[in-house]
Amino acid sequence: MNALSPASTASPSTVASRNWSSSSTCWAFCLLLVPLTIATEAPHGYNSGYIIAMFVLGAVALVAWPFVELAVPRPLVHLRELALNIDIVVPSLIYAVDQFSTTLSYQPALQWVEVTFNYTTSNAVYFYYTQSLSNVAFSMVASVISMYTRRYKWVSFFGGCLRVLGVGLMMRYCTTGSTTAQLVIPQIIQGIGGAVVLLIINLGDAIGSAVTGTVQQNLQGLLHQYVDPVVNGNATVATRVYEGGASAAELYPQGSPVRDAISAAWSANMHQLLIGALVSGIINALMCLGMPDRQLATETQNNVTDERLGVMVDPQADPEKRVETTA
Repeated sequence: MNALSPASTASPSTVASRNWSSSSTCWAFCLLLVPLTIATEAPHGYNSGYIIAMFVLGAVALVAWPFVELAVPRPLVHLRELALNIDIVVPSLIYAVDQFSTTLSYQPALQWVEVTFNYTTSNAVYFYYTQSLSNVAFSMVASVISMYTRRYKWVSFFGGCLRVLGVGLMMRYCTTGSTTAQLVIPQIIQGIGGAVVLLIINLGDAIGSAVTGTVQQNLQGLLHQYVDPVVNGNATVATRVYEGGASAAELYPQGSPVRDAISAAWSANMHQLLIGALVSGIINALMCLGMPDRQLATETQNNVTDERLGVMVDPQADPEKRVETTA
């Protein structure tokens, strides 16, 4: 069957095999990501029986998925071709890792600035969306550059480096004495980097959210470490702040010993997340170097296949001397 044949021509066996493949993939990721999210509510945390069971079943399903793909006559994903196609594998990894890094540094930022810098809710929201606004604005600039040069590899690498710079600055100024400019500029830089690096986003975001939730569990211990000595060992203060978040922290005036201790604990937890974001950002920038440095075509929309004929082509070859092979 031609790779571009209409879905309506698929046989019942083809549909069944693809359903098996799709189900295996969905169950695998659900059973791995859900326990990361709900483990804090489990009676014994990660040692709870059903949490362990979900991890084991998810891992088994994930390991089984490639074998299902290779065994069925019409797989959902052609693993052999996919694994060898650098034009698909590398950009997908870049997208997933970039979203993972972004989620670690971006998702907890709202409450962090409310607690540590006493931002009002509206100002915290403005701060939170600075990166998104920068991303949208500079995506147009990146698009023009790519259109003019007809290249994307070095634009992506430059964006990856900007991501690393933004997270590095965010780590540097992750302290209570930082100015508004020192807080906002790293967000803008990260937004610029995200605009030019992004070439599988949901998966990276889901894993990033799960890891963020896991790391933020350390906040309770850090609050006890920093706050308890200030309140003469009264553990209820740290517990109340952990459960109430920024609204509970606001009960203690900015500059008071208790609020300073709360801010220090929150910043320490944010620093842990930023380390993960920085490391994954560096990995992401290096992966950009692994992309093929292709020249984008001007006469066709698809740079790799000829959609009219359903054949693979050499996108670098002279249009008059293209080497075509059956897809």
